[in-house]
Amino acid sequence: MHPLKVSLLSLVLAGLSLFGSAVLAITPDGETPANEGVCDGLMGGTPGLYGLCVAFCEAQDCEATLDPATGLIEFEPGCKTSDIRLLERYNSRKEPTDPDMPCVNVAANECQCWSSEELYGLANFETLFCDESPPGWALTGRTLAPWKVEYAVATPTDCLYHGADANGEEATRYQTLDGESAGVCISTIKTECTYRGF
Repeated sequence: MHPLKVSLLSLVLAGLSLFGSAVLAITPDGETPANEGVCDGLMGGTPGLYGLCVAFCEAQDCEATLDPATGLIEFEPGCKTSDIRLLERYNSRKEPTDPDMPCVNVAANECQCWSSEELYGLANFETLFCDESPPGWALTGRTLAPWKVEYAVATPTDCLYHGADANGEEATRYQTLDGESAGVCISTIKTECTYRGF
């Protein structure tokens, strides 16, 4: 074969391989997944959960919202039947100690005891503990210099927060909750713990 033809053929093949790689990186909506990396906390956990999470949250880039009061999940119009099945498979495999699918949003996800900013700040302490203490969850941040502990605790009946408020002042809040509100508080802790790799 003529050397020029070989060079042209090589360029065409290289171009096609680059095009193929780009296509593989595109999600169904043509955008980089907003939830990229959200599944990292599942690595090394219950077998199969990490792969199902990557397929649902990143490859399919499906958006869904959980109503903590009813347990019902509403899928966005762009989701397919296969996405619903991926979530069903995830839920059927997960153990009681495993988190819910990380990229499923929780409706009205502000807890009455703390804001998302307060919970995020608490989770940035030097040492972090995530505790599932049935029937609730606790998130505790600790720093050693000077020694200080802040925490958020939620159960099906109440929530307790001890930490800094938006102005940096020490705050302690305790509230009795109904079922829906308690579900929101527990979900915010579980979500934060999942993001932190617990």
